[in-house]
Amino acid sequence: MDRATIIARLAEAADLKAATAAAYERASRNHAFWQQLAGLDAPGALMRGPVAADQWPPNLVTVDTSSYEWVAPKEAASIASCSLDEIYRRCRRGEIGIRRGGRWFIRRDRLFCSADLR
Repeated sequence: MDRATIIARLAEAADLKAATAAAYERASRNHAFWQQLAGLDAPGALMRGPVAADQWPPNLVTVDTSSYEWVAPKEAASIASCSLDEIYRRCRRGEIGIRRGGRWFIRRDRLFCSADLR
Protein backbone atom coordinates (compact mmCIF):
# COMPACT_ATOMS: atom_id res chain seq x y z
CA MET A 1 0.00 0.00 0.00
CA ASP A 2 1.39 3.38 -0.91
CA ARG A 3 1.38 6.47 1.27
CA ALA A 4 -1.51 8.18 -0.55
CA THR A 5 -3.77 5.13 -0.09
CA ILE A 6 -2.99 4.96 3.63
CA ILE A 7 -3.72 8.68 4.06
CA ALA A 8 -6.99 8.33 2.11
CA ARG A 9 -8.13 5.39 4.28
CA LEU A 10 -7.25 7.23 7.49
CA ALA A 11 -9.27 10.23 6.28
CA GLU A 12 -12.25 7.97 5.53
CA ALA A 13 -12.01 6.42 9.00
CA ALA A 14 -11.86 9.87 10.61
CA ASP A 15 -14.90 11.00 8.58
CA LEU A 16 -16.82 7.87 9.65
CA LYS A 17 -15.91 8.43 13.29
CA ALA A 18 -17.03 12.08 13.09
CA ALA A 19 -20.29 11.12 11.34
CA THR A 20 -21.01 8.48 13.99
CA ALA A 21 -20.33 10.95 16.80
CA ALA A 22 -22.63 13.51 15.16
CA ALA A 23 -25.42 10.92 14.80
CA TYR A 24 -25.17 9.99 18.49
CA GLU A 25 -25.25 13.67 19.44
CA ARG A 26 -28.38 14.29 17.33
CA ALA A 27 -30.09 11.24 18.84
CA SER A 28 -29.23 12.40 22.33
CA ARG A 29 -30.58 15.91 21.68
CA ASN A 30 -33.73 14.48 20.10
CA HIS A 31 -34.34 12.20 23.10
CA ALA A 32 -33.81 15.09 25.52
CA PHE A 33 -36.22 17.25 23.50
CA TRP A 34 -39.01 14.68 23.62
CA GLN A 35 -38.47 14.05 27.33
CA GLN A 36 -38.69 17.77 27.99
CA LEU A 37 -41.79 18.05 25.82
CA ALA A 38 -43.46 15.20 27.70
CA GLY A 39 -42.47 16.72 31.04
CA LEU A 40 -40.37 13.72 31.99
CA ASP A 41 -37.27 15.77 32.70
CA ALA A 42 -38.73 17.14 35.94
CA PRO A 43 -37.71 15.27 39.10
CA GLY A 44 -40.42 12.85 40.19
CA ALA A 45 -42.51 13.46 37.08
CA LEU A 46 -45.26 10.94 36.50
CA MET A 47 -46.88 9.88 33.29
CA ARG A 48 -50.64 9.82 33.00
CA GLY A 49 -52.01 6.76 34.77
CA PRO A 50 -50.38 4.42 37.25
CA VAL A 51 -47.14 3.85 35.34
CA ALA A 52 -44.17 5.78 36.71
CA ALA A 53 -41.91 7.77 34.43
CA ASP A 54 -39.81 4.96 33.07
CA GLN A 55 -38.18 5.33 29.71
CA TRP A 56 -40.84 5.26 27.00
CA PRO A 57 -40.42 4.21 24.34
CA PRO A 58 -37.89 1.72 25.66
CA ASN A 59 -34.51 1.13 24.07
CA LEU A 60 -35.21 -1.36 21.27
CA VAL A 61 -31.76 -2.88 21.64
CA THR A 62 -32.00 -3.73 25.33
CA VAL A 63 -35.71 -4.46 25.80
CA ASP A 64 -36.63 -8.12 26.36
CA THR A 65 -39.91 -8.57 24.49
CA SER A 66 -40.05 -12.25 25.44
CA SER A 67 -40.75 -11.39 29.09
CA TYR A 68 -44.19 -11.56 30.72
CA GLU A 69 -44.77 -7.80 30.55
CA TRP A 70 -44.93 -7.78 26.72
CA VAL A 71 -47.89 -9.28 24.83
CA ALA A 72 -49.05 -9.63 21.23
CA PRO A 73 -51.79 -7.31 19.91
CA LYS A 74 -54.45 -10.02 19.93
CA GLU A 75 -53.73 -10.89 23.56
CA ALA A 76 -53.67 -7.18 24.47
CA ALA A 77 -57.13 -6.70 22.93
CA SER A 78 -58.38 -9.61 24.98
CA ILE A 79 -56.83 -8.28 28.21
CA ALA A 80 -58.17 -4.75 27.68
CA SER A 81 -61.56 -5.93 26.35
CA CYS A 82 -61.34 -3.68 23.31
CA SER A 83 -61.03 -4.12 19.57
CA LEU A 84 -57.85 -5.10 17.80
CA ASP A 85 -58.18 -1.91 15.71
CA GLU A 86 -58.07 0.19 18.90
CA ILE A 87 -54.90 -1.62 20.03
CA TYR A 88 -53.20 -0.96 16.68
CA ARG A 89 -54.38 2.68 16.74
CA ARG A 90 -52.84 3.21 20.19
CA CYS A 91 -49.64 1.46 19.05
CA ARG A 92 -49.29 3.77 16.05
CA ARG A 93 -49.75 6.76 18.38
CA GLY A 94 -46.87 5.39 20.47
CA GLU A 95 -48.93 4.95 23.63
CA ILE A 96 -48.69 1.27 24.44
CA GLY A 97 -46.42 -0.65 22.11
CA ILE A 98 -43.22 -0.84 20.16
CA ARG A 99 -42.54 -2.24 16.73
CA ARG A 100 -39.65 -4.64 16.48
CA GLY A 101 -38.84 -6.75 13.46
CA GLY A 102 -42.13 -5.81 11.80
CA ARG A 103 -44.18 -7.07 14.79
CA TRP A 104 -45.95 -5.09 17.49
CA PHE A 105 -45.24 -5.77 21.17
CA ILE A 106 -47.56 -4.21 23.74
CA ARG A 107 -46.57 -3.59 27.33
CA ARG A 108 -49.18 -4.88 29.78
CA ASP A 109 -48.84 -2.10 32.33
CA ARG A 110 -49.46 0.59 29.69
CA LEU A 111 -52.71 -0.93 28.43
CA PHE A 112 -54.88 0.89 30.94
CA CYS A 113 -52.99 4.21 31.09
CA SER A 114 -54.74 7.27 29.67
CA ALA A 115 -57.01 5.27 27.43
CA ASP A 116 -60.54 5.61 26.31
CA LEU A 117 -61.00 2.00 25.27
CA ARG A 118 -63.91 1.13 23.04
